[in-house]
Amino acid sequence: MREYKTVQTVDLYTGRIGLADDQVRPRANRLKKIHDGIYGILAPVQFKAGETIRLDDIPKNIRHRFEIVKAKNDAKKPAQL
Repeated sequence: MREYKTVQTVDLYTGRIGLADDQVRPRANRLKKIHDGIYGILAPVQFKAGETIRLDDIPKNIRHRFEIVKAKNDAKKPAQL
């Protein structure tokens, strides 16, 4: 999984997602725990701009809504796969 930061509001409908505990609490009824910090999406979940999440892949039609999270010294850039 790769780490991304949302630059716009994002709705996700399916797949696996990596989240911090504080991100899971308000969405717990829409997620199923797979492993520590990894969840399956059962119902649509929404993320506001600025949230950091981990994904296997981003659908092409919403890639512009994410930035790849880099190390502190690296510049951030829009997600390009």
